[in-house]
Formats: sequence, structure tokens, C-alpha cells
Amino acid sequence: MEREYVDSKMITSYWYDEENEILYLEYRSNAQCWQYLDVPKYIFEDLRSADSKGKFINANIKGHYRESRC
Repeated sequence: MEREYVDSKMITSYWYDEENEILYLEYRSNAQCWQYLDVPKYIFEDLRSADSKGKFINANIKGHYRESRC
């Protein structure tokens, strides 16, 4: 999937590798990319439709999936 740029206070963009179930987030505060492993597609779809990307990430992604810098 191509990178999607968003209007968010927390992130500037995100993209998803469906085959490997990896979610990539580029954070606004430091322009760093983090990858979250084993993220099911439905979580990514829920993120895409969330009104607040930051709230969704804090509640459903950070601390729930293994993560590392890109």
C-alpha cells in the first residue's frame, strides 16, 4: 500500500504491508518511522477510519504490538 499523508497532531503519514502485517507510522514530533509487527488488517482499516489517529494509536497500537524503528 502506498503511504497516506494525514492531518494529525501525532503522525504525518502511515502505510501498511498487508502480506507481512506490518504497520508503518511516521511521527510528526521527530519525523521518525516506526514499524508495528503482526498488526491485523482490520486494525489498519480501523486506524484509517478513526476520527483521531493519535487517540486510536495510543489506545489500540502502541503497547499492543511489537515495534521497532524503520
